[in-house]
Amino acid sequence: MKKKKTNPLVGHFTFACLALAAIWMFVIDKDTLVVLNSLVLVYVVFALGRRLMQFSNKKPSPPTSKKSK
Repeated sequence: MKKKKTNPLVGHFTFACLALAAIWMFVIDKDTLVVLNSLVLVYVVFALGRRLMQFSNKKPSPPTSKKSK
């Protein structure tokens, strides 16, 4: 059986969903709810941006050409 490598974003999204569920269940004040929801949104955008930056920083290596004389 092959061991699958999980996507790191899955962990970030799971944490964000759990945080949102806890926030929506336990926070009563609307202002606090808006601020905490915004912080979770910033967390998700940061995780996505960091992941995209990792992909954009990987430059493909130029093909090596072998000239034979």
